[in-house]
Amino acid sequence: MNFQVVEDAIRAWIKTSTGFADRQIYFANQNGAQPPDRPFIAITVGTSIAGVGFPEVKRTTDLTQANGSEVQQDPLQIYDMRVTVQAFAENTVSYPVPSLPFSLPNSSGRTAVDLLVQCQTALGLESVNGALNAAGLGSYDWGTVRRADALVETYFEGRAILEVGFYLSDSADERTGYINEVSGTGTTGGDDARTAPFDIVG
Repeated sequence: MNFQVVEDAIRAWIKTSTGFADRQIYFANQNGAQPPDRPFIAITVGTSIAGVGFPEVKRTTDLTQANGSEVQQDPLQIYDMRVTVQAFAENTVSYPVPSLPFSLPNSSGRTAVDLLVQCQTALGLESVNGALNAAGLGSYDWGTVRRADALVETYFEGRAILEVGFYLSDSADERTGYINEVSGTGTTGGDDARTAPFDIVG
């Protein structure tokens, strides 16, 4: 599995949904500090990854291949992967204020909830699904947007969280040898200690 491809596809989905620049989207577990200014979005890919059932194994035989590599095995495993998206879309404003949340002009008046609902809706776009599918991803649970507003000392900070379920496919391949014939020679014996030779060819 090339996890970089998976992360790039997730970032592209968020970028298409929100119109944010690259600097406004980061992975929560990456090295470095979070963006200093709001709005921004933090992504955690693979909050949990669990195999779904047993892998499907496809075997093909080609006797024209070199000895020891005539049989190719291609297992395909499907995983259930959770992706958590957090939006920090409003500026911090003095508390209390008449009306909360207070939106930043540079977030186009959208709150954290607005942004994540837009991410949900974008999962229905053919272009978004095509890019996700190309990375082996398919969304099956668009999740629920939850408010997670915070008071930081005397300031209000608007936040929201979305957890989305994806199916992720991964495959591997291996070549092994083809056993065409087995032969052997031995003897059989009985209680009377008599032996008889035999050959096995198969």
